Amino acid sequence: MPLVHGGPFIPLSHITMDTHLLPTRVHVPALHTAPEACANCEAPRMGEYCHACGQHFLDGRLTIRRLVRDFVVRKLGLEGGLLRTIVDLTIRPGRMIQDYVSGRRQRYTNPVAYLLLAAGAYVVLSKAWQDAMVAGLRAENVGWEGDQGEAFVQVQLFTDAHPALMTLVLCLFLAPPLRLLFRRSTVAEAAVFSLYVSGHLLLLQLAISVGALLLGKDVYQAITGRLMGVLTIGMLFAAGRFYGTRFSSFLKFGLALSCAMIGLFVLMLFAVLVVSAANAPAVPGT
Repeated sequence: MPLVHGGPFIPLSHITMDTHLLPTRVHVPALHTAPEACANCEAPRMGEYCHACGQHFLDGRLTIRRLVRDFVVRKLGLEGGLLRTIVDLTIRPGRMIQDYVSGRRQRYTNPVAYLLLAAGAYVVLSKAWQDAMVAGLRAENVGWEGDQGEAFVQVQLFTDAHPALMTLVLCLFLAPPLRLLFRRSTVAEAAVFSLYVSGHLLLLQLAISVGALLLGKDVYQAITGRLMGVLTIGMLFAAGRFYGTRFSSFLKFGLALSCAMIGLFVLMLFAVLVVSAANAPAVPGT
């Protein structure tokens, strides 16, 4: 038998193969289909939320439940825990606000949304003691006489009916002096502090009013007798945790709060004078 390259030569006709060992069908893996696109920005869908625009992916048609949930959760900034925000602002307000400013925002409710929710709850529940507030304001009259006394009552009722507006005005008066006195903070950080603390103190005022109502007490006396003490203690407690517990920090915050309260008082005094002038009867012959 001839050798080919050092080995025996075997004709091809003598070579047999077991055909059943050969695969009869080659499996080709199917190609992945294109990912679903975001309906809002057409970016590829990756996860539960769009990585490009942040829209929540929801399967199926739009429903009333989804419409309400989208407004409450997204538009009001309630992606974070509202209950956690309330608890942390009660027991450790400065640390909680510092966490939010430092970037841990997902776990907490947005400060503007928190203020609006507190104001909304106050407006709804305050209807139960509005008559008591009117009677208390007219009885005291705080030294005002005639048209000015009635104007004072009207201004007070307006502020009580629009807590969000008045709280925002207080924040506008409080944030600038905080920024000037505490140079390490920005205007935005001072505004976050003012919004959170003001909104939470509004909830505390609401709790005092509801408690007095349930106990059969005079709501007006409960608010006027305890509100300023609660506001002052709450503000100082939050400021000590946020700006520091040194005496100089408390002194600076007290100065900023005094400036804000003076500005608010001057604004309300101006409003009383304007309302009094508007309510004054016209002089004959003028």
